[in-house]
Amino acid sequence: AMIVCGDGLSVPALQPISVVIASSAGIRLPWNGTRRNQAELTIQTNASDGPVQPTPIPTSPAVGYFLSSRVEFVAPALAGQCADIMLTWTANMALSPGDSLVVGLPGFTGSSWQSSAVEGNLLVPFAVSWSSNTSQLTLVSGGAIAEKQQAVLRVGCVSGSPRLPAVGLRSNQTTVTISTNASTGPVLATSFQYVQAVGSFNGTEAVALDPPVAGQAAQLVVSFTPLMSFAGGDRVLLSLPGFTGSDFAGVACRVDFVGGTSSAQAAWNQSSAQLTFVLSSAVSSSVSITLARTAGLTIPYAGAAAGSVLIST
Repeated sequence: AMIVCGDGLSVPALQPISVVIASSAGIRLPWNGTRRNQAELTIQTNASDGPVQPTPIPTSPAVGYFLSSRVEFVAPALAGQCADIMLTWTANMALSPGDSLVVGLPGFTGSSWQSSAVEGNLLVPFAVSWSSNTSQLTLVSGGAIAEKQQAVLRVGCVSGSPRLPAVGLRSNQTTVTISTNASTGPVLATSFQYVQAVGSFNGTEAVALDPPVAGQAAQLVVSFTPLMSFAGGDRVLLSLPGFTGSDFAGVACRVDFVGGTSSAQAAWNQSSAQLTFVLSSAVSSSVSITLARTAGLTIPYAGAAAGSVLIST
């Protein structure tokens, strides 16, 4: 690639020249970044008083690049709760002692915190800190990491650790970012290539029983407004401690949601006290699933305490 500059102006010898090419020109940096003082970057001229053949530019900045980057959470990963954070990256440039990586985690909460207790696959210590003001997790390397070497770090869930957003995370959410001030090639905040999704009902879950009589079979209606999408084959699980009834599977249920209706297959396991719904198709917001009373699901003889029913997916 070559950039040609020329405007017909005369420039005297030994006159410093600065040429600025606006970003609007559309010239893009290489996808894999650049090295400091990279010899392949050259300058030449056909000046009538003395042409110059392609000559390496002696001073040029480094621009880094992450070949791969992932954010994952060690189960159980629940919206609004703390979870171990697994960070995996492979950089196209080396990291030196004292270089920092900054992980942007918008929506995460928790008081500011710092620790050096970080597990990883490399014999390199990392000092870790969390800023509640900027929603950033900063990792300062205590050693060198070679270019193109995969690094895996596990930031444990301890007192003060950042908690997942109450609204969860969407798959590959672009607002979750990674950056570095690496001396061999800094990287501005860029989206992780993979971000694990964490769903959330955001406190909209509700269960209704009809008739609400202890010790009797009842119709069950579970409703919620998911902040993530559901596809056919996805499951909704209810933990119903104390409920009884013979095991069943393949019981058809009605599913209502904004914009339409659908169906689901229900299965009940008495030993685990778990009711599972398998959705037959994609559904949108404001979902309700109705299990008929004829399924035989029975309310505990001691009644069902508020908050005793748990929903997951």
